[in-house]
Amino acid sequence: YNVFERVQAFTNPFFVILLGSIYYFIGNIYSAFFIISFLSLCIYFSIIYQFLKINKNFLVTAYILFSLLLSKAFVEFSTSGLEESLSLALLSLGIYLLHKSNIFEAGKQSKKTVVIGLLFLSLASITRLDLSIFVLPILFFLFIKNYKNIYLIFYGFTPLFIWLLFSYFYYGDFFPNTFYAKNSTGYQPDIYLEFGKNYFKDSYWRDPITLLSIYSNLFLLLFYRTNKLIFSIFIGVFSYLIYIYLNGGTFFSG
Repeated sequence: YNVFERVQAFTNPFFVILLGSIYYFIGNIYSAFFIISFLSLCIYFSIIYQFLKINKNFLVTAYILFSLLLSKAFVEFSTSGLEESLSLALLSLGIYLLHKSNIFEAGKQSKKTVVIGLLFLSLASITRLDLSIFVLPILFFLFIKNYKNIYLIFYGFTPLFIWLLFSYFYYGDFFPNTFYAKNSTGYQPDIYLEFGKNYFKDSYWRDPITLLSIYSNLFLLLFYRTNKLIFSIFIGVFSYLIYIYLNGGTFFSG
């Protein structure tokens, strides 16, 4: 429990908790990584299948599948033993359940499904705290649609609140040490912007399919901006790209 030196050196709390739990029972860290990645990808592709059943457009289906399979970043990160596959599964589950709940539409709505969907988005935010940037627009539109939805948000995001409180009282801060290591370097903002620009340039030359897919999908999402859920996803993805740029990119390409 590192009682005398409490350092939160990881950026993926829920992934670490899940990984440690599985490792405790099976005693093999490699198998624990494999189990999480495999099950997460199964969930992710099953959610994609559910959305494609709704759309029933062969061209859209082919575009999505080829974009994913030809994306070097998607293939490598989702099979690398890191938290990306778990993040994809949790985000897609949350978005799918919010879609099924009809919370952004007129007519009958399922509050229980909304809370469960928000619960998955909360777990995604605990998996990587910076995924909150992607999630926040969804919560914003949920709130402005009906301010009474604030209690649904509170119930759904209880796990995140609990983790932040634990992190503050145990580690002494809401954010991991890696956050300060990355953002307390003493570099001027223009240096970060230069790093951010180089990050996107490097990503384009190493893996053009990924960036082109992201940009083209953002453009396509604009045609569905009247749908608040889809528009909130557009804002979330765009905001995350801006965050990466302002933060000087990441330590990995892609």
